[in-house]
Amino acid sequence: MQARLAFQPSGALAEIEHEVARERTMVRLRAARKRGWMGGRPPSLAEDDMPRVQPLANNPDVSKGQICEQLDTQKPTLDLYVRPKGKRRT
Repeated sequence: MQARLAFQPSGALAEIEHEVARERTMVRLRAARKRGWMGGRPPSLAEDDMPRVQPLANNPDVSKGQICEQLDTQKPTLDLYVRPKGKRRT
């Protein structure tokens, strides 16, 4: 019983510390976005690649593997951007 009472204040302090760190992080992220920073990983396929991808995806003689070789990407990445019939995913 006494051990639980001894750990409760330290647990409360840890929660407060966590909240403060989270708030600081959110403030910094908002400031960075105002400066124009766009976080995250850049897209694997650029918008410029899409006009090349769609006709290839519609062509039954061209495999997904061949398309991926031309674009230097992998099949799961291609599936994220293009539907089976060659239409662009949004």
